[in-house]
Amino acid sequence: MDATKFKRQAETLIQGFQHLIRKMPQKGNTATTCQRMTLQKALNGLAKAVNGVTDADFIDNEDHDH
Repeated sequence: MDATKFKRQAETLIQGFQHLIRKMPQKGNTATTCQRMTLQKALNGLAKAVNGVTDADFIDNEDHDH
């Protein structure tokens, strides 16, 4: 797998979660008062991390700890 394929698959899953989250009622404007906002904030963080994935992330490093 390479970064492009990973990102494409991950973005599809993220879009699915986005669709699911939008079905929830918004009961506040902050993550403290609204679980929908909490989920959206977490999903945004995941999307940002996925966006940062590169092909180098798929190169096995023999020096890492198992």
